[in-house]
Amino acid sequence: MLMFVLTSAFFVSQLSAQSILCVDNDADDGGFTDCWPMFQAALDANGYTYDYFEVDTINYFGPDAETMEPYDIVIWWTGEAWQNSMTLSVEDEFNLNLYLSITGGKLLLSAQDYLWDRYQGQSTFSSGDFPYDKLGVVTFAQDTYHIEPGDPNAIADSATFIGATGSIAEGLSFPVRDIFTTEDGLYADSLAEHMGTSLFSVVQPYISEGTPGLQYEGVSFWVIV
Repeated sequence: MLMFVLTSAFFVSQLSAQSILCVDNDADDGGFTDCWPMFQAALDANGYTYDYFEVDTINYFGPDAETMEPYDIVIWWTGEAWQNSMTLSVEDEFNLNLYLSITGGKLLLSAQDYLWDRYQGQSTFSSGDFPYDKLGVVTFAQDTYHIEPGDPNAIADSATFIGATGSIAEGLSFPVRDIFTTEDGLYADSLAEHMGTSLFSVVQPYISEGTPGLQYEGVSFWVIV
């Protein structure tokens, strides 16, 4: 699935001719799962070239806007991290805002629990908020999708996702499962209201009310969350 997204997400931009920066923000040296091999395998299998930036675990600040500016596409993931600004910090949002606004770049963001980590207690966004302005998110619901091991009569170790109509994933159906070190199950959020195009919906073990992912096109930038 990751290979498909990386291929299709930026197909309209001729990805093979674009410069790509991979931002590894998964805190794997802090005991969390190293997600880079999965992204690297998908990129390599499709013949793409890229540069790699690993976020340090001292302050968890990602690349600044000047570092991202030369790149047409930024692929940024936070993996298993979920608290204490280990996902996206205020500084990260500021730099991504500059990158998307000024450079007119493209962003593929994979960030479990980012909205909870960064905006605890807030579930609705409006103009002036980074999730609203640059990700197209209006409201989200915490821990809507549970993918847990060991209880097939309730919520199984995998769930079935389908591509939403009108999205780059339309027509796809694929399973997802918990790949993280803790093996406590995944508790993903629902992007209940948004200004973009729903990317996926969950059809098993239950039908989702919102989407766990979206694609959003701004005036000069394109984002997949």
